[in-house]
Amino acid sequence: MVREYRNNELEAHFKSIHGNPVITTCLDPLERFAANVYTRELFLDVRREIVGVGGVNFVTKVRRSTTIVYTIEDYGIPGRPLTLLYDRVVNRVQCPCQFWLRKGYPCRHMFFVLKHEHARKIPSKLVLNRWRKDTKSLENYGEGRAYECSERGFLLRQGALHSASQWFSFVATHSPGLFKTAMSGIRALCEQIEAACDQKGPSAKGRDTPSVKDPVVVKTKVAPGLRK
Repeated sequence: MVREYRNNELEAHFKSIHGNPVITTCLDPLERFAANVYTRELFLDVRREIVGVGGVNFVTKVRRSTTIVYTIEDYGIPGRPLTLLYDRVVNRVQCPCQFWLRKGYPCRHMFFVLKHEHARKIPSKLVLNRWRKDTKSLENYGEGRAYECSERGFLLRQGALHSASQWFSFVATHSPGLFKTAMSGIRALCEQIEAACDQKGPSAKGRDTPSVKDPVVVKTKVAPGLRK
C-alpha cells in the first residue's frame, strides 16, 4: 500500500512537470501562468477561482498615490462591498476575504483586480513555494545518505526512472529512426549497468531491497473467568 502511494506521488509530480492542461477560461495569460507554476492538483483549484471572476461586479476605483483602491461586490450579494488594495510598485494585492491566508492561492477577487489591471502574471508574493511544481525535482528523489540503502530510496529511484522512461518512450516512437536509436541506446546502457552490478558482487544487488519478516506472535491476554 505504501509502495502504491509513493508511486502515485511520483506519477502526479511527473504529470505536473511535463503535462500541459487545456486552457479553458477567457483569461488565457493568467491561467497559462498558473498552469506553468502550480502543481496539477492545485491548478484545478486555482482555475475555479479564475472562472469565478465572472461572478464579481465592479463598483468603484480610486487612485491614492501608488495604491489603487477597488470596491467590488459578489454577484447575488448586493450591499456587501469588498475593498481591495493594489500597489503597482511592489506588485501586491490585498483582499479582506482572507481567502489567500486560508488556502495559499489568490481568490476570485484578486483575479478580478489583476484582470482589470491587464496583468499577465500572478504576483510572485502570492505564489507560495510549497505549491510550486518546480520545488521538488525528479532527479532529487532518492538522493542522500538516508536513501542509499533503504527500501524507500529503492522505491523512489524506481518510480523516478519509470516516470522518466514513459516520456522517453513517447518521444522515441515518433519515427522508425528514433525507435532504432532508442533501442540500441537502451541495450548498450543495460549492458553497462549489468557489468557494473557484476563488479560489485551479488550482495550489492539485493542490498537496496531488505526483506520483511513476519511479526512475533504474542499470546493474547483474556479476562479471567468469573466463579459463581
